[in-house]
Amino acid sequence: MRYRLPLPAACRQLAARVRRGRVAWLCLLMLPVLLHACAGEDLVPVEATCPDLLLVAEASRLVIQTEQDDSAGHAASIGGLRWSCEFLPESHRVRLTAHLEILVTTTPRDVPLDVSFPLFVALENRDGRIVSKKVVNSPVRIPPDSGEIVYTQAIDQEFGYARMTDVAAHTIYTGFQISPEDLARSRTGP
Repeated sequence: MRYRLPLPAACRQLAARVRRGRVAWLCLLMLPVLLHACAGEDLVPVEATCPDLLLVAEASRLVIQTEQDDSAGHAASIGGLRWSCEFLPESHRVRLTAHLEILVTTTPRDVPLDVSFPLFVALENRDGRIVSKKVVNSPVRIPPDSGEIVYTQAIDQEFGYARMTDVAAHTIYTGFQISPEDLARSRTGP
């Protein structure tokens, strides 16, 4: 049994004419180049795999003190993480969307409280270098008399690739964008 390459109709017609001798010798010499051009990338199946998305453990909790009272404040923790990616082959890019479930605890108040938490996504290449980083603010309104809420924040990170098989070699990290002082407070708690 002979294996037949899946060629577009025009390439099959050209191959049939060559077999019947209806094409000049120049076309015969160019046939391998033409067949390769007609075949294109469709002959090699490529499995597109999303890069890993990891939550940085030390950046998964953020404690913010209020300016008026050092004993009052609120804490946020990333409790859930899921992601999806969309391949954009025409532009050789991939868009990863991270969905972070954030638990916010605070002292109950009589009025709503508007807070914002800085979150980041960073892209690491196969050499272990961070090649891009995006920081977004995640605003949330805490209703009156509520000491705890959970909400979901989505963050997109888009990056280019030379070959689709290289995408899985990347790693994306996420967490709260924290300062050394924030890290010390998060380790000790409010």
